[in-house]
Amino acid sequence: MRALRLTVLLLAFAVTLYPACVTYASPPKPIPVAQNAFAVTHDGWAGYQTTQWYDNTWKFHTYAGLWAVGAFPEHGDPVAWAKGRIAAEIVGVPGLEMEEGLLQRAALAANQKHAVEIKFRHDPKAAHPRVTWEDKSIVVVFNNPDTIGGLSDALLKAVDVAANYDLHPGWVTGSFFRTIASPVEHPIDAAAVAKNLNCDWMIFSYGQNDDLTVAHANKMLDAVTPKGSERPMLILRGQRIRRGPWHWTKEGWSINIIGSDNFFDYQDINKELKYYVDGARDGGGTVFAAKDTFDKVGAINAERKFKRPLFFDGIDGVDPERVKTTPFLGGGDRTRPRGKDDTSGPNAMVVLTPRGKPLTQATLMEGIKAKRAFHISGGTNFQGPPALKRAMGLLLLSRSFLEDYFQSDLVVEAKVEGWKTLHVTVTNNGTKPFAGGLQFHLPLGQTAVAPRKRGTDRTMLFQPGETRKFPVTLGHAEKLSGKDYTIRVTVSGKDGSVIKETLARVSYPRFVSGYQTLYLPPGPAKIPFTIWNGSDQEDVPWSANDPKFPAPERVKGIGLEPKPLEPKERIAHRGQAKIPVGTHKRVDLSVTLTEGVEDFTFNALGSQATTRVVVRKQAGAKIKHWEEDLNKDGKNEIFFENDHIKGAILLQGGRMIRLWNKQNGDSVFSEIWPENPPERDKKTDRSFWPYGGLEEFISYPKIHGHTWFTAKIVRDDAQALAIELTATVHGQTINKTYTMYAGSGLVELRYALEFDDESTHIVGVNPILALGEAADAHDVSFIPMTGGVVEHRFDPDRMHGGRYDTNAGWIVHYDEREKSGFIESFPLADTLFMHLWNNTPQNGATKYYYTELQPWFLIDHNTTTYYSCHFLPHQGDWRAGLKALRELGIKP
Repeated sequence: MRALRLTVLLLAFAVTLYPACVTYASPPKPIPVAQNAFAVTHDGWAGYQTTQWYDNTWKFHTYAGLWAVGAFPEHGDPVAWAKGRIAAEIVGVPGLEMEEGLLQRAALAANQKHAVEIKFRHDPKAAHPRVTWEDKSIVVVFNNPDTIGGLSDALLKAVDVAANYDLHPGWVTGSFFRTIASPVEHPIDAAAVAKNLNCDWMIFSYGQNDDLTVAHANKMLDAVTPKGSERPMLILRGQRIRRGPWHWTKEGWSINIIGSDNFFDYQDINKELKYYVDGARDGGGTVFAAKDTFDKVGAINAERKFKRPLFFDGIDGVDPERVKTTPFLGGGDRTRPRGKDDTSGPNAMVVLTPRGKPLTQATLMEGIKAKRAFHISGGTNFQGPPALKRAMGLLLLSRSFLEDYFQSDLVVEAKVEGWKTLHVTVTNNGTKPFAGGLQFHLPLGQTAVAPRKRGTDRTMLFQPGETRKFPVTLGHAEKLSGKDYTIRVTVSGKDGSVIKETLARVSYPRFVSGYQTLYLPPGPAKIPFTIWNGSDQEDVPWSANDPKFPAPERVKGIGLEPKPLEPKERIAHRGQAKIPVGTHKRVDLSVTLTEGVEDFTFNALGSQATTRVVVRKQAGAKIKHWEEDLNKDGKNEIFFENDHIKGAILLQGGRMIRLWNKQNGDSVFSEIWPENPPERDKKTDRSFWPYGGLEEFISYPKIHGHTWFTAKIVRDDAQALAIELTATVHGQTINKTYTMYAGSGLVELRYALEFDDESTHIVGVNPILALGEAADAHDVSFIPMTGGVVEHRFDPDRMHGGRYDTNAGWIVHYDEREKSGFIESFPLADTLFMHLWNNTPQNGATKYYYTELQPWFLIDHNTTTYYSCHFLPHQGDWRAGLKALRELGIKP
C-alpha cells in the first residue's frame, strides 16, 4: 500500500552534528538549522572498543525529504548555498531558480494525459535563469542561451519521475548483531532511525551472520504486521563474497549477493566462483560482480559490474572513493577524525519503481538493474546515471513535490524507556494544521495505556510548528519474558490511511533465569536462580519443585541412566523476594543432593527455569592446589592436580591456561603464554590474539586477554575444588567458576554475567586447542548435525572455519596420530550455534596453528546470564569421548 510507504527517506543528505565514530572529546559547535528543516537524532552505540572510547551518535537536519543541510556555518543560509551547488554542479545551470509546486502541476497534467510543453523565453534583464508554470506549460526564462543547454530533457525527465514513479530510499549496511564484534546495534533500532529518515528498505550485506540478523528483524516485524499487509520495512539479506576469507586480492574475485535464501559461510570460501553464483541464484538472489570478476568470467553473466566490491558501485558514474555504506551497524568509515568532513552523513540508495507497484525484492532489484537508482551521501553529493541525477536535482530545487511526497512536514519518533514507558513525539513542521490519529501496534500479550489529548484518536489536531509528546504506559505480560518485541506507531489521516509511521523496540530480560546443567558431588549445595521483576509490584512470590529421581542403574553401552519410573514431585521451596520493579535479584535454593539426576524448577511471575543437576560421588585422591609465579611477573598462577589432569589458571583474562591429560601426557591447549608474540606492536595491540588456553571470545567489554581477574577458592574438599574468578570491565561484571573433581578429568565452567550495556550481546566460550605436538592435518573436529556427525579436518595451508547449527550439545576434537581427544559439552537450548575456527600463521594478528571450538550464547541484559560448559580430555575419537562423558552422567 502506497500510504504505508510514505515514510521513505529524509535520509542520505543529512549533515553530521556528531560524526559517525570519533574518539570522544568535547561536543562540536552548534550548527545553524535551516528554515523548513528538522532534526533527526540517532543515539547509537557508545563505549569502549579495546582501549578507546567511541561515540556513534549523530544528528541530521533534513530538508525537502531527500537531502540534508546545516553543516555549512561559513555560508549564512545553508539551504540557499546547497541549492546553488545543486543548480550548478548537478543540474548544470548555475543560478537556476525553480518555482515551488511547478513539478506537481506538470506531473498532474502528465497523469491526465496532457502533453507537457516546455517554452523558452529570452529576457535580457533576468538576473538568473528561472523555471515557472504558466498556462499549463513549463516556461524557462533566461538571459544567456549558453547557460541552459540540456535543460529541456532534464525537465521532461523530472516530470516523468514525478508522474510515473515511486521513490524508495534505503540503506545498505552491515551488522554485527549476531557476531562477536564491536560495536553492535539492534536491527530494529536501525530500521527505526531509517524510517524516521524516510527509508522503506534495508539490506544487511557486510556482517558475518547477516542472515541471522535479517531473520530476527523480519520475525519481529511480522509480529506487528496484520495478515495480508506489507511489513513496515522491506529488509533483505545480502552477502559480499571474496576469494579468500579476509583479503581482496588481484588474483581473487568479488561478488555481492542480494536476497538469496542460500547463505555461504564467510570463513570457508574455498570453491569456484560459479558455485556461489549458481547457489545464490538457486536461492532466488541477485548477483552483482566486481569489474575484474565480470571481465574475467563474463559467461557467468552477473547482473552488473562495479569498480569495487561494494553494492552501491553497481550504478554508472560513481566515484569509488566517495562510496561508502551507511555509518550504522558497522558500515561506513567509523574512524574519520571529527571535522575532517563536515558534510559526512549516512549514505543511501534511492530506487525508482513504477507508480503504485508494491515494494518487493523483485521490484527493488528490477529498478537497480534498469538504472533507475542513484546514490546520495552527505551534503549535495549525488552519484548515478547523469539524466536521473539532473532530474532529481530539479526535484530538489522545486522542494514542494518531495516534501508532499514524503510528508516531510510530519515527524514521528518513538522510544521505549525502562520497559514501562513508550515515548512518542509527533511534530508538525508545516504551515497548516494537521488532523489525524495515533495508533499503537503492540506485540501479542502486551497492553498499553495512552493519555487522551484533545478529541478522539481520529480527530487530534496538530497546529503548525507544534510538537506533542505522548507517554504510553506499557503493561506487564507473562509472554514477554526474555523476548525481543517491535512496537509500531502509525499516524493516520482523517480517512484512516497511514500517513507516517515509525518503530520502537522493547527487549525484556528473562523473568527467571538459571543454569541449564550443573555437575556436583552429593551433599549440601546451593542452586542459584535470578528473578527479574517485570511486574508492577516489588514483592515477588516464588516457588521451586524438588523432584527426586530414583537411583541410577547401569545400562549396557550407555552408562548410568535413571530407572524408567515416574519421579515423585514435591514443592519443597517457597518464598517471597523484595525486588524493585525493573531490577533483578538472585535466589539460592539450599538443597541436599543425593546421587542421581535431579531437576530443580524455579517459578516466579508466570515464568520458570529448570536446572538439571547431575550428582555423582567422586572416588579419588583429593585435588591438590597451589600458587606459583611461572613467568616471574610478581603475580601467582593457580595450579591444580588430581589423578587424571593437571592444570593452571592465569588471572590475566581469567583463563585456564594449561590442562594436561595425565593418561597420555598430552597438553590439550595451545599455550602462547607466558611469552608475548614477537610481532606484537602498536598496530596488533588492537587486534585479537590469544594467550591460549580456555578463554572467552567477546567484544565489548573487551576482555581481549588483558583484564586481570580476582580469584577465590569457594570449594575445597575431598570431592571437588572450585575457583571463582571475577572482573568488572567498563561497568560489566564477569563471574566464572572452574570446578575440578576428585574422580575424573572433568572440568566444569560456569558463567554468571551481569551486563547492562547492549553493545555486547554474544559470548563465545573459546578453548584454544593444539592436541599432541602441533595442530596439523591429523586433527579432526566432529560436530553432530541433522543427518549425521560432520567431520571437519584441519588444513594447515589455509585459515578456515565454519558455523554449525548442531542438533546436540557436544563437539569433539581429536588427534588421529596421537589418539588424543577433547570433548566439550554445552547447553544446546541456550546456544546460538557452534563456531569452529582453524588458525594458521596467515592470520596477521596471531601467527600460530590452533583450533578454536566456540559455542556462542546470547547475553541476557539487565539480569544474570547463566551458562555452563563441561570439558573432558580423553583418549580416542568422538565415540570414545561421547561415551566417556556419558559414563560420568552428562548426556548432551
